[in-house]
Amino acid sequence: MASATLVLNTPKWGNIQQVQVGIAPADLVATLSAAKSAWGWIGGLDGIRHILTHLPRVFGEKQLIKMGVKMKINPLRWHIITSEGTKTIEDLDKKSAFGGNPATQLIGLTICALSFELGEYRAIKAFMENLAPNILIDAEAGASEALYSQLIDNFKKIVNEGAARGLERAFSNAIRSHNLPSSLGPCEGFDETDYMFVVGLLRWVIEGGQKSYLTRSAATARVAVGLKEIGYSIGPILVWNGKGEPPSSWKGVTLVTGGSCKTDALLAENEEDMLMIIPPIQHYHFDTVGPMLFNLMRLPNGPGPELLQADFNNVRHYIQTNLHFTWELSQEINDNYVRAVAHWKPTRGRPHTINLTLASICFGASATNFAGCYSDISNEQTLSIIKKHNNTNQAASNPEVLRFRAITTAILISVAETLSGPLFGQLSHITSVDLRGFSGLDGLSRGLGTVLASGIPYWKAVAFVSVFHSCADTQLFCGDSYTDRGIVGFRERDYAVLPALLFNLSPTPDALGIYCVDEFYSLPVQEDNTIRSHEGDCWSPESWNRPEDENPGIKSTYEAATGVPSTTEPDIPIYISIERDPTLPKPFICLAGRVDGKLIGATGITSILKTLALSFRIPETCPEGGHQVPHIVRHTKASQWSKHRVRKPTDQVKFSNYIAVAGHPLWTVFLAGQAAQTSTGGLVVFGCFECAQNTMKSMAFERQQKWSEAGNLFVGYGKTHDGYGQYQRGLITHA
Repeated sequence: MASATLVLNTPKWGNIQQVQVGIAPADLVATLSAAKSAWGWIGGLDGIRHILTHLPRVFGEKQLIKMGVKMKINPLRWHIITSEGTKTIEDLDKKSAFGGNPATQLIGLTICALSFELGEYRAIKAFMENLAPNILIDAEAGASEALYSQLIDNFKKIVNEGAARGLERAFSNAIRSHNLPSSLGPCEGFDETDYMFVVGLLRWVIEGGQKSYLTRSAATARVAVGLKEIGYSIGPILVWNGKGEPPSSWKGVTLVTGGSCKTDALLAENEEDMLMIIPPIQHYHFDTVGPMLFNLMRLPNGPGPELLQADFNNVRHYIQTNLHFTWELSQEINDNYVRAVAHWKPTRGRPHTINLTLASICFGASATNFAGCYSDISNEQTLSIIKKHNNTNQAASNPEVLRFRAITTAILISVAETLSGPLFGQLSHITSVDLRGFSGLDGLSRGLGTVLASGIPYWKAVAFVSVFHSCADTQLFCGDSYTDRGIVGFRERDYAVLPALLFNLSPTPDALGIYCVDEFYSLPVQEDNTIRSHEGDCWSPESWNRPEDENPGIKSTYEAATGVPSTTEPDIPIYISIERDPTLPKPFICLAGRVDGKLIGATGITSILKTLALSFRIPETCPEGGHQVPHIVRHTKASQWSKHRVRKPTDQVKFSNYIAVAGHPLWTVFLAGQAAQTSTGGLVVFGCFECAQNTMKSMAFERQQKWSEAGNLFVGYGKTHDGYGQYQRGLITHA
């Protein structure tokens, strides 16, 4: 898709006419509205700013100087998806960032830096208990509690603004540039959480420590990098092996990886995390999966990160070699969803017994396909230890069990990559899967093993990939709520799982499936970070009965609109924008069709996917002998369809309905979604109309539904009898 950048440099975005160059008005209005919505990235600190302006002592520039903070604020930069490709929008105004005054800006930046490593609740807790007292000096009673609640209520908008200002990528790049280890070797006290170590660092920052702060917590060193990146006065961040004298640096932070010198002088020894049930967030690339798995174990005696990385590389190669997916429409009665169908490379012989037993512990009916992934730990001793552990309710704590669970996680990540396409391995990801516990990992593997046999429903595929790309909770995949079937995406800050359709608005197989990004995209997101689609506009025919002929001797207007399917282009253009449906109380995504700016209808992502998936089942060649005399259809022009959003000119008595939009993908995609809302459904016709109609008829028989030509909606995208399909001797055959 094409890409372009639009720069907003007028005060508070100014007048729309001033900034709409390079972007359609509908897309611009949608993104301006999205920015300050409940799921947006502007205004998250407005409530806090309002509170602070009414306090006797407002935090200002003097306090910033005293704390040694020189805030670094980047312009806003986000992406939107349009009919004409991906557009990048930049807002160069930094003064209004994070609420617009020094106090709110410091709060916003700090919350983003802390949450990058600690997650939401730990970041807010650490900030309120250690840094906030320096902002709310002599504050009125209740001010601290009000600030706390405001941060909880608006956390997502705050970190979304941080993501739109490039902080996620800045933190990640800075940490990698410092060459900090993603994990450490055995170190007493690291079996639960690094929270108390981070508190020690924050105390050192508040005290204005001059000497280098020594820590044995890699997480604490990474937090220091984040704070330095946003402007805190922190010197060099170094790594020391503990031999000889420690490096001396002014206001520096040193990560100690060996020796026995005293570290973490301000460690909060008597302060409990109280949030240990929340697994920490792990940022990773495919070349750091080993360290990420090591960190998720949170035990010093587990297998090392190098071994875990090698295991992941082997598993990934196995999955890439043996598994691929296609996206198809389910043929089950009353279960009309698009699914990812697994195709395994045929193997010779039966898997080794121990391999199969290990795989069956996690993947059940699909164990045969995954057995080869466990070959490196295939021995009687390991199997015995794992079986013994599974009979207990204790968290994993020995090397054999931990490596087994790490390999299982490697399988899940590799399947997520296969579902998402080849670009997945090049992106940044976040996850918080619990390797030691039972519910998360076990639920994922068993759930995957179950759905692989029949196909993974689209919404479950999105949820599954989101666990390993966007830090979604495992329950999103393991649950089975009917309302979740509208899920088509998931976004956490920069990390989003989106419908591939949005990046390929055309009736091709590439429009099906999933597409992941690691940059901030503006899309309607619900409170739980899911992106959901409803079915679209429920339209109805202009008339349910065929009008009577006024003059039997003259061909009526109604009859004049009938004939054999033809190949013509639409008589008017259409523009599609990705918007929130304004008629629903929650933000549901839809594709809005506009002609000359006027809204002519909206359709859901799921509706389009269903019609396209069914249309791809149409045979590419006609049956031997061709077809009998062609069917007559009711023709409707694109302009006629667009006259009214709800009332549509369709036949419900005798004929199938046909709209010719040859070679125009936007019209085709839009009408594919609208076709799904007919009582009998519809198809996109790529070639032979007779083959398309026979496909719909056979689909009705498969579902044990009554078949009738009347009411169906066919969208003519490709050629029919003119060139691609030709009438010969009373029959229709492909050329």
